[in-house]
Amino acid sequence: MGGLCSKESKDNNKLQANGDDNKNNLIHINMSNSDFKLQETQAEGKSSLTHFCNKKQFFPAPEYPADAEQIIIGMGCFWCSENLWMKKKESDGILSSSVGYFGGKTADPTYRAICSGFSDHVDVTKLVYNPTVLPLDKILIDFWVYHDPTKANQQGNDRGRQYHTCIYYFSDKQKEICEASKEAYAKALGKEVKTDILPAKDQIYYVGEESHQQYDAKPGSRKYCGLAPTGVKHPWRTTGYTPDAGACPL
Repeated sequence: MGGLCSKESKDNNKLQANGDDNKNNLIHINMSNSDFKLQETQAEGKSSLTHFCNKKQFFPAPEYPADAEQIIIGMGCFWCSENLWMKKKESDGILSSSVGYFGGKTADPTYRAICSGFSDHVDVTKLVYNPTVLPLDKILIDFWVYHDPTKANQQGNDRGRQYHTCIYYFSDKQKEICEASKEAYAKALGKEVKTDILPAKDQIYYVGEESHQQYDAKPGSRKYCGLAPTGVKHPWRTTGYTPDAGACPL
């Protein structure tokens, strides 16, 4: 996130020894379209969080409609990736967005801890969406064209494991759509796409600190853009914007 990680990682040894102040308050999202549930806990141990844009609670997760689905994506700085969806309304198909840490090997990560690289977690954005209004393939088109999936652990000037390009799916149907969209974009790019497509099963989504949630929408936020698009249109794109190569699309 624009150099903050390198600054804060100096305290890593202390953080690793002390274990941070997280509380494992695990909850489950009830969605009939998921093949498995998602465990969540909040990085600061807070009992609840409210979305800055839509003013609705997103942690603990409310009871979403049974036909809602969720997807977890990593595409660099999570301030920037959440920015693509956080202001969308239910009428646009987005029920909720949040940022957090996923896919690592240590318990109870925090922002400063993952900046060290030791925890192996990735900065991610979790979207809860209505697939009837906003199908997954539409979400994925924006995922592909708004970052550079040919770079495994780098977007723009942001480098490290926490910026890994990845998608975590919740059903076999989602997996099929993700893999097909990846293959289509790889052909369009003419390069290897290094995005990992993995099951979210048996992992915990650590909801990020409140200061990072909907960051770009908050007064006083840094005007930072960590997305690095390729400028190549996704073959599935029929309408909408494809950002220019290397240009900040926010």
